[in-house]
Amino acid sequence: MAISYFVTTLVLILHHPQWKQPLSAGQQALVMEQTDLLLVGKEENGRRPAAISILGTRAFDLDIDYEIAEYKNRKMKVVDCPGLGANCLDTDDQANDFALWITKAMEINSSEGFSALVLVLKYGNQSMREEVSGCEALRRVFGPDILLNHGIILMTGGDNFDSDRHRTGLSFDDWCHKQGGQLSKLLHEFGGRIVLFDNFSEDEGRRTAQIDRLLQLVASLPSGGQLFANDLLQRAGDERRRTLANSKKTLLSDMFMDEMTLIIQKFEQLKELEELEGTDLDLCNWAELSMRTEALVNHMMTESAKTDLEKYVLKFDKALREFVHAGGSSRKEKNKASKKLYEKTEKLDKAYLEAKSARICHICDGIEWVHGSVVEWVAWLIMGDTGGHGSHGGHGGAKQAKSKKKGGRGKRGHARRDQSQEEDSGEEEEEEEEGEAEEEENGEDEAEEEPEDEEEEEEEGEAEEEENGEDEAEEEPEDEEEEEEEEEEEGEDDD
Repeated sequence: MAISYFVTTLVLILHHPQWKQPLSAGQQALVMEQTDLLLVGKEENGRRPAAISILGTRAFDLDIDYEIAEYKNRKMKVVDCPGLGANCLDTDDQANDFALWITKAMEINSSEGFSALVLVLKYGNQSMREEVSGCEALRRVFGPDILLNHGIILMTGGDNFDSDRHRTGLSFDDWCHKQGGQLSKLLHEFGGRIVLFDNFSEDEGRRTAQIDRLLQLVASLPSGGQLFANDLLQRAGDERRRTLANSKKTLLSDMFMDEMTLIIQKFEQLKELEELEGTDLDLCNWAELSMRTEALVNHMMTESAKTDLEKYVLKFDKALREFVHAGGSSRKEKNKASKKLYEKTEKLDKAYLEAKSARICHICDGIEWVHGSVVEWVAWLIMGDTGGHGSHGGHGGAKQAKSKKKGGRGKRGHARRDQSQEEDSGEEEEEEEEGEAEEEENGEDEAEEEPEDEEEEEEEGEAEEEENGEDEAEEEPEDEEEEEEEEEEEGEDDD
C-alpha cells in the first residue's frame, strides 16, 4: 500500500501543469519570505478584528496571542498586543501594565523582532490622546525613530468611511491630507503611512486589496520590511528560550508549531473549496498537502518530544495518505477515507490549540519582576528613567542595563522623573546646602555628648549583665529539676 501511495502521488505531482517548483511543498514552506507584524492599539478601535482580517484565520483566543498564515506564497505572523487603552505615561501602575504587555508580545514571538509596528486607529474618533501617549512609550522602548522607520497606521471603520465618502466625495488619501490635530501629528510621526481596513467586508476583492496595500507599505519602509531587532528584543528572546527550556512539560519547537498551523489552515481551505464548488478538488492539491505533512513528520522524528500532539499528527498523516490513495478507488472507499480524515483533523486541531495555548501561557507566566529582567527594563524605559536601565534610549545597551541593576526597584517602586522635579532642582540644591550646615552643627553637639553617653551606656550594660546572670543562675536549677522530673516520669512509664 505504501508503494502504491508514493507511485500515485509521484504521478500526480509530475503531471500537474502548475507544478513547476523543484522543491517539495514542505521545503517551499521553509524558504517562504515572512512578514512579522506587531499590532498595538485599543480594543475598541478594532485591533483584534483587524488581526483576523490581515490573516484571514480563526479568532485569537487568548488575551495576548499570535497567529500565522500564508498569503500569496508569503508567511505572515501577527502578534496581537493589548495594553494601549490607558494613558500609560500618567502613573507608575499604568506604565508597568503596558510594560508587561509589551514584554509578553516580544517573548511569545519566536522571530525576536518585527517587520512593522502597526498602530490601530478607528475612523471617526476625535480624541487620540491615549494613542499619542502610547506612541511616546513605544519610542522610549524601541528608540526615537521606531515609528518613522518601522511604523504603519491601520485605520479601521472602512465601512463608515465609505458612507461618508458618498457625501463628501473625498478619497481616503484626500481625507487624510485635510486632517489636523492629533491625527495629523501621528501621520507625520509614521511617515504618512496609513491603510484603511474594513474588518467586516464580505467582498473578497476588497479584503485582498487592503492586505496588499498593507504589504506595500511594509515594503516601502526604510528598512524594506526587514526585521527590526535590538538588544532588548534579543534579551527577550533569551528569556523566552530559558523559560521553555526550564519547562517541566515537553514542548515542541517553534518551527514545528508554526508549520502545524499552516497545514491545518491549508486543509481547511481545501475542504472549504470542495464545499463551495460542490465537487472534488484535483487530487494533486491533497497530494501536495500530504507531502508537506510528511516533511513535518520527518522533522518531528528528530525532536522525539513524544507529546500528545505528535500522536495526532501521525494519525492525521496516515489518514491523509489513505485519502490520497483512495482517490483512484471507488466512491465508497473515498467517502470512507474522507470521513476518517475529517475526524482525525478535528482531534488534531483541538490538540494543537491546547498545546499552543499552554505554550503561550507558560512563556507569559515565566515573566518575573526581578532585577535585570526584561519587563523591569521596559518599565524603566517607559517612565523615562535615563539614569537607570533606560540610558541607551531603546537602541540597545544591555550591558549598561546590567551594570545598573544594583539599586533595583520593585514593580510598584519606580522613581518617576517629572518636569516639576527639574523645575524644583534649584530649590533642592539650596535645601541640601542648608541640610549640610545643620548636619555639621549637630555633629559637633553629638561629639561633645558622646563620652557621657558612652559611660552611661557602659554602666547600664554592666548592671543588665549582672541581673541576667542572677536570673540565669536561678533558672538553671529549675531547668534541672524539670529534667529530673521528666526522667522519673519516663522511668515510671517504663516500669
